[in-house]
Amino acid sequence: MITIDFIIPSYRSEELTTFAIKSFEKFKGDFNFRYIVVENAADDSYKQAILSLASEIVWVSNECRYTTFNGSNGSYANAEAIEVASAHVESDYVFVCHND
Repeated sequence: MITIDFIIPSYRSEELTTFAIKSFEKFKGDFNFRYIVVENAADDSYKQAILSLASEIVWVSNECRYTTFNGSNGSYANAEAIEVASAHVESDYVFVCHND
């Protein structure tokens, strides 16, 4: 069976991350999914809620270095989350998605 690792950057986004994981789980068919959720605010307040959504979820608490950079943080923070998550990838297939 094929396993796919999903990298999901997050920034205090419990509701959007929940919807993303539930959506993938609903349609996964014959695949195994692993979710690597990178919380860029190092906010663990919703960690247990996310971990309860599926059996294969890796939570990474990341104190993002790019909270501000030239007045913009989105693309730099996203890139950092992907880089941090890549250390946790175990499968041959990786899907990077935003929770929104």
